Amino acid sequence: MTFLLAPLIFFGLIILFASFFVVKQETAAIIERFGKFKSVKHSGLHLKLPIIDQIAKRLNLRIQQLDVIIDTKTLDNVFIKMKISVQYQVIRNQVADAYYRLENPENQITSFVFDVVRAEVPKMKLDDVFVRKDDIAVAVKGELQEAMNSYGYDIIKALVTDKSYKKQVYLPWTGEIICQILEDLQGWMFLQKTTQTKPHIILA
Repeated sequence: MTFLLAPLIFFGLIILFASFFVVKQETAAIIERFGKFKSVKHSGLHLKLPIIDQIAKRLNLRIQQLDVIIDTKTLDNVFIKMKISVQYQVIRNQVADAYYRLENPENQITSFVFDVVRAEVPKMKLDDVFVRKDDIAVAVKGELQEAMNSYGYDIIKALVTDKSYKKQVYLPWTGEIICQILEDLQGWMFLQKTTQTKPHIILA
């Protein structure tokens, strides 16, 4: 009887300990029951049904930063490299939306930043880009805020980092134009060579 009781007690203790779980500060846990969303648990000690309930994901609620590097061209045909830093976080009462509606928030944010910057910067000259960098940051934040709120993410701030700017002169010559110029130059040199007059020797 004792041999049968010991395994049951041991198994019962395992089940008991598996029922409790801890969620750390500034973290949220997604609880699923048989693969279906059940609840969101925030920091503290919690109880769940062992085996039946599972922790699907633990989401970070702290402010996170994503740096996006973009190559674009200004109105006066100068290529620049811009670094946009976006600070974002999961909205506490929309944790389920942040987990289930959007698989990769970093890729989504990057796509929106590319769209906004490549729509705004080509309208400005190089000097205006440096002067109006705050306007670019406001445009990026406004576009992201509207798009990401529905996915459970709040955009805290968007910053344009000055030190990452890189100027490059743009030459509007394509490879075909350059090849055509070289062919014309070779043809001109050949024509000059064949039309040169040669001295005639007259024998008496």
